[in-house]
Amino acid sequence: MKDKLFQLRFTERNGEQQYSYEYLIAALCEIEATEKAHSLVKQWYADPGVEKDGENCYAFFGGCLTVEIESVFEITLVEYLSQQLLRYGVGYIPAVKNLASDMYLIELNS
Repeated sequence: MKDKLFQLRFTERNGEQQYSYEYLIAALCEIEATEKAHSLVKQWYADPGVEKDGENCYAFFGGCLTVEIESVFEITLVEYLSQQLLRYGVGYIPAVKNLASDMYLIELNS
């Protein structure tokens, strides 16, 4: 079976501060992607994270800092690139032609 792309979204809370993070990973299925998300969060800091029961959330440094797995979802490379282009201020979405199953050409429209 071929790997699929998954987008992981995390929220770190530290006192009154809140930070959001996104990762793009390859996994065979959503279950494997979720396992990878948990593995990543457990290693967030040198302090071993303690999972809060059933919350997809880990506490560090005695609970002073938490990291929550907000979402794990399958996404295509085209969807991810389009999302990032819009997020970072590109005023248009590029036209994308599928050249082969694993290769994409992005043509920027003027």
